[in-house]
Amino acid sequence: MKQYTSLYTCNSVRTDLRNRIEQRVCEKLYDLHTPDHPTYAVMIQRAIEGLNEDEGSTEEAISKFIKEDVEDLPQAHASFLRHHLNELSKSGERLLRLLKTGPVTVKSFFV
Repeated sequence: MKQYTSLYTCNSVRTDLRNRIEQRVCEKLYDLHTPDHPTYAVMIQRAIEGLNEDEGSTEEAISKFIKEDVEDLPQAHASFLRHHLNELSKSGERLLRLLKTGPVTVKSFFV
């Protein structure tokens, strides 16, 4: 915090008040961090390969697999997963699965 005090041209806030503000900000922001997990494309591919379902995997099954496999997911995981599944589907990107029929597009995973 000291590095930012030099940015202020006028340090009119009392030291005790400034310390209290800093303490409260730290209390409120203590759990904000960047999640440490692979990209959603990688997690989705792992889930599909791990589930290895003949008819394809549902969004719910993929989500459950990812939740069990990855610990540090964001609170908005469901929204991110849906977004990335839609984007992979739109782009026509293929996800490899170990099927006799070969690679299958993401669209086939929605039942």
